[in-house]
Amino acid sequence: MKSLILILGILLLPFVFFGQTYTISSQGKNYGNGGAYVAPVVTRTFPAYKPPRAGSPVVNKSYNVYSPGATSPSNSNNSSAVNKPVIVRNSFEYFRMEADEKAGRKDFAGALVDFDKAVRLNPRSADIYYDRGYNKLLMEDYPGSMQDFDKAIELDPALMMAYNFRGYLKVVKGSNEEAIKDFNKVIELDAFYAETYAARAGAKHTLQDDAGALKDYDRAISLKPNLTTAFKKRAYLKMDMEDRPGAMADFSKAIELDPNDTDTYCTRGLMKQGDKDYAGAITDLDKSIALDSKNSLAFYIRAMSKFLTQDRAGGCADFNKAAELGYASAPEMVKKYCN
Repeated sequence: MKSLILILGILLLPFVFFGQTYTISSQGKNYGNGGAYVAPVVTRTFPAYKPPRAGSPVVNKSYNVYSPGATSPSNSNNSSAVNKPVIVRNSFEYFRMEADEKAGRKDFAGALVDFDKAVRLNPRSADIYYDRGYNKLLMEDYPGSMQDFDKAIELDPALMMAYNFRGYLKVVKGSNEEAIKDFNKVIELDAFYAETYAARAGAKHTLQDDAGALKDYDRAISLKPNLTTAFKKRAYLKMDMEDRPGAMADFSKAIELDPNDTDTYCTRGLMKQGDKDYAGAITDLDKSIALDSKNSLAFYIRAMSKFLTQDRAGGCADFNKAAELGYASAPEMVKKYCN
């Protein structure tokens, strides 16, 4: 399944290669001492799977199923049935638990079939609309997911996480003002949910409310000091606020928290290149490539750093690799500087 990607901003850093400028826009801003070079897209990936509700017997399928009229497992002599919840086959709870189990196996289509059956059996349950909405989100059925979150909120106006994920979907649509209203509601219901402060910060950043975004990122990090995405996104915000040392510190903290994040090594490498720390840039790009050998951007940028340290052979090897991996500008660089 494809990642669900939310574009919250693309970093611009200074770089002119042999008199040519490479630019990608971010909030309409540019930085530094010349042109610009490309940085990775800031991403927000939804969780792969929402854990079952607290106390749900779906974990390890620790429940017994019986058909109406049959002997209840709780009354049987089977010791394995003792202390396990009893669920009637084809009941609301049965389909709900079956759906959760299938979703846990990433069988989202199969889960949807069972969620639909559960909804038909109990159309007044806010939780089942929320669960189905989340399943649809993972299937990338955003309109269907939005409808289910709307219905869940209609049935239960205090269902915090329905507001939370509806807010994310509104950001995906580009409705950041409306998303902020949903995030505000989440914070009203739970003032200590760090992830929502970070999400609201991203929406504010997109709306160029940099001060408000910074305040929310700071709050998210104070509540959850290991929230890697908050450090990464705050770093991009600090770049927009022209706080390069602060951005570098946040990228470094994000790497400390998640040393296997290829994109953050790549981005920090780009920053180091912009600061003319070419050796440091190459070290970070080496790590990015070690983690993802198909990262064409990392090869492309490392090629530039190698040229700037007089390693023409190494630079050309990287430009060729970037071209092989499909980086659009790489063939032109090979043609101009490596033939």
